[in-house]
Amino acid sequence: MICFELILPLKAELIAVGDELCYGRSYDTNYFWLADQLTHLGVLVRRITCIRDEEEICHVLMDSIERQSDFIFIAGGLGPT
Repeated sequence: MICFELILPLKAELIAVGDELCYGRSYDTNYFWLADQLTHLGVLVRRITCIRDEEEICHVLMDSIERQSDFIFIAGGLGPT
């Protein structure tokens, strides 16, 4: 019997945290660069989310976990704070 293994791509989600991103005052090139790098490595970037500093980060992370992402990248600190 021949067994063919289905190879599914790894899935990633990116979460950018910062008021300045949501106000449209800053352009975040970091996540677009990261998405490009991950894609070249064969990782499927399923979602890029931008949230404010005051937003419930835990809730957003739990949503990503429920979607069964293999990797979750989260970062902030692009502004003066």
